[in-house]
Amino acid sequence: MRSHYVTGEHLLVRTRAHPSVLIRPAWNLVLWAGAAGFFSGILASYTMPQFIRDIAPTLTTIGLGLIAIGVFLTVVRPVWKWLVSSYEITTHRVAHKLGAIAVKRHWVALHSLVSLTVHQTRRQRRRGSGDLHLMNSRGQTWVLHDIPNISEFQTLVDMERFGSYGRYASGPLSESRG
Repeated sequence: MRSHYVTGEHLLVRTRAHPSVLIRPAWNLVLWAGAAGFFSGILASYTMPQFIRDIAPTLTTIGLGLIAIGVFLTVVRPVWKWLVSSYEITTHRVAHKLGAIAVKRHWVALHSLVSLTVHQTRRQRRRGSGDLHLMNSRGQTWVLHDIPNISEFQTLVDMERFGSYGRYASGPLSESRG
């Protein structure tokens, strides 16, 4: 297996977004299931006019197909995205890994960070998560969303960032977008 780390680089932390981001897909699944039941129940009613009862199987198939598309877009896709996305802190950089098969890595070198701020909503503050805003020396801001235990994550990035200035004897580690 090919390593994506440079010589002397070690993984310190690998995490993914806080599981609370899965609450909305769970609610969406409940709503879509309720809509499917309601829609099927209406079409199976004997009080419907005869012409609707005649085409009820076709309408049911079309309606459930549309509901399946809605479930895919609002439930399956966000859960899959959560499963295949992770954040890493190494001794040289902070990275965001996306994908299961064709993996993309977006990262920023620790020595190029000039600013590190945490933004939290009230809900994130209660859960201990937050968004980490990283600004590099070029003025580009990069946001890592819904990091669990954000204060520990920020402390670790700061410790590695301030300890990383002496590590680059063979030249700087440039930033990459994949």
